[in-house]
Amino acid sequence: MPLSVVIFITMCKDAIEDHRRALNDRSVNNFPVQKIDPYLKESKIVKWKHLKVGDIVVLESEQDVPADIVVLATSGDEGECYVETAMLDGETNLKLKHAVELTKNDNQIRLIAALRGFIKCELPNKRLDSFSGTIGKDEFPRVEPIEQKNFVLKGSKIRNTKWLYGAVVYTGSDTRMMQNSKAAPSKRSRIERQTNYLLAIIFSVLLTACIVSVILALSFPLGEKVETFFAGRQMDYADKIWMIVTFIILYNNMVPISLYVTIDIVKGIQAILIERDPNMFYESEKLAATGAKARTVNLNDDLGQIEYVFSDKTGTITQNEMQFVLCSINGTTYGDESLMQDTSLPTIEALSDEYQAEETAGDDPPDAPMAMPNPDKHVHTTPSAHTDHQHQYQRKTPSPPSVGTRGSIIRTIRTSTGQAVTRDIVAPSPSPQTHAGRRIQRRMSTKSDKTVMDSSSQKTFAVDPALGGAAGGCPGSSQKSIQRSPSSPPPSASKSAPEYAVVRACFTEQHTRSNWASYKTDGTHTSNRESDLGGTTVTVNMYPRKQSVFADAFLKQDLAAGGNQAHYIDEFLRCMALCHTVVPEKNESGTMKYQSASPDEEALVLSAKDIGYELVARTSTGMVLTIMGRTVSFEQVGVNEFSSTRRRMSVIVRELREDGSDTDEGATLYCKGADSVMLSRLAPGQDTSTVAKHLQRFSINGLRTLVLARRVLTQQEYVMFRRQYLEAKTTLIDRNVRLEQVAERWESRLELLGATAIEDRIQEGVVETIRALL
Repeated sequence: MPLSVVIFITMCKDAIEDHRRALNDRSVNNFPVQKIDPYLKESKIVKWKHLKVGDIVVLESEQDVPADIVVLATSGDEGECYVETAMLDGETNLKLKHAVELTKNDNQIRLIAALRGFIKCELPNKRLDSFSGTIGKDEFPRVEPIEQKNFVLKGSKIRNTKWLYGAVVYTGSDTRMMQNSKAAPSKRSRIERQTNYLLAIIFSVLLTACIVSVILALSFPLGEKVETFFAGRQMDYADKIWMIVTFIILYNNMVPISLYVTIDIVKGIQAILIERDPNMFYESEKLAATGAKARTVNLNDDLGQIEYVFSDKTGTITQNEMQFVLCSINGTTYGDESLMQDTSLPTIEALSDEYQAEETAGDDPPDAPMAMPNPDKHVHTTPSAHTDHQHQYQRKTPSPPSVGTRGSIIRTIRTSTGQAVTRDIVAPSPSPQTHAGRRIQRRMSTKSDKTVMDSSSQKTFAVDPALGGAAGGCPGSSQKSIQRSPSSPPPSASKSAPEYAVVRACFTEQHTRSNWASYKTDGTHTSNRESDLGGTTVTVNMYPRKQSVFADAFLKQDLAAGGNQAHYIDEFLRCMALCHTVVPEKNESGTMKYQSASPDEEALVLSAKDIGYELVARTSTGMVLTIMGRTVSFEQVGVNEFSSTRRRMSVIVRELREDGSDTDEGATLYCKGADSVMLSRLAPGQDTSTVAKHLQRFSINGLRTLVLARRVLTQQEYVMFRRQYLEAKTTLIDRNVRLEQVAERWESRLELLGATAIEDRIQEGVVETIRALL
């Protein structure tokens, strides 16, 4: 009876799970979709399960794709559309797809319904990243190739596209998603595996005890014959063998029959408690309060047994919001140079020793990073890139701040943990004789607004005299800070120099995503040491940027100065603005918006735009840039797309005349990729030691690097490449292999332009999560 109850409960549980799966399958199969009726020449609603190969469906934004389809036409001007494939490969980035050239202009239902033709494609297979086929119309002898960029998989979702017409090529079990699906493995926890092992031992002991008991019963002599009154005969030897069943029934209490059911009930209760645990909820500005989700209750008890955690980095640990922060062009670095330095903050003893050594040597002290001169507690932070904030300065006194002004500075930085710590430190005031002083004077001599530089990180801040408000304090909020008595100078201040100023840094940490800093200098102080220095009040508010902005005065100056360096900068920026798959779009307000499947490419294009090389239009055959206010059109001859094997991509373009005609001056191949494959493809005789050092320093600071290069093709080489590229693109057999062979042949003997460094920041809570797991 107990065994029957246990079996019945298990059967009920399995039946409920099977019923849920059946309901889910039924709901998916019954999803509605618009299908074009070729006879009525209008769309009608049908269910997913009624779709057949050859049907043409109409999909709208945020709608799931019901089958593997070939894109015929979209609402985009050039037949482009975006799909999300998170359900297939886990990637949250949108992927760009294009309609086939033969039908992309058939953007009305009546035109699509009147189509008569054929599609030839490969047999159903499991490959998610490749597709080859051809499409043709009955009235035209011309046949167009179908590539992966024209193919959308079932399980994808249409995004940022008003409508899409697609021809169904695979349905049901022939779709790529079903071809890759397999039975879900049975997940068993460590306790369950150990329980199974112990139950096997218990069952072995039970069976042994029954066999021993039967043997003893048979060998023990009976005093008299036993006659079964209900059978009317005596028990023989064969009947005694069945005594093992009797002993099994007698000894069955040795086996915990209800153990599995009890464990399942306990795990179910645990899952409910985990999902309702208030300590397991996470809330941020972007996300509402989200609790834990127990998707597999069988593994609840394994949470405490985890030894290794494997996680995807991009988009999981990082924010997947790329910021272009540094670049190396012809051996010269541009951008936030603080990222090229050691990010750890030295102690006050180290700064004091360094200053004394420099004073003894009689040389000008070099730029020293901001430090926390508290011998009891060292605070280590990573300087944020100046591309991540908007900097605004407010002057409190009529006189403008001077680069060489000596004064005390109060630095307040709001971070994310809720404690306030104030420390006094010594920081150098820039001198014209120091490297930083020369950089500051050079920056302030430009035509831009007045600037001052924080010598700790060499960041430039624009002075906005129109700003108002009180200096010091946090705008719109109150803050508390524990400050050292101003009459007690820090230990390192025992020996002061004219070029050194006392700096008070107050770090206020609060639970907020927004970071801002307030810098304050004042000529009136309670400390005799500070009052002797004098100074001018300057308040700085730094707010987080929503988009990447890369602006370096040196780069623009070198570009405007002309010469060899300007030539390399121009080609470098052209490579950034042309070698990609980004599509520009204008929203309703007229603002340019970029759509890209890769956030790295979007960061490069945005940074090129900030410098003056803006991508304003793109078609299937060309691109239009605005270079320093001048419109330049390019014909796109070919694109060798990026792949995990090649680890690089390239684009071949020709610059057109103002009237749109060819220049007959050949073409230019722009290429970008990983340094491991790019440096070996450079033409001999080029010095790569400098860029190799820069790449190493970029990588040490956790930046994502790319190497940019180019190759100028003569008119004869251009004609040869175009012929080989079109032959490989239109073939049906091993098309991708032949395209890679063409790319391999021409992506060689490159001219090095430089390298880029992109920062992908760690998401909030990652450090705390790792610390909690440890």
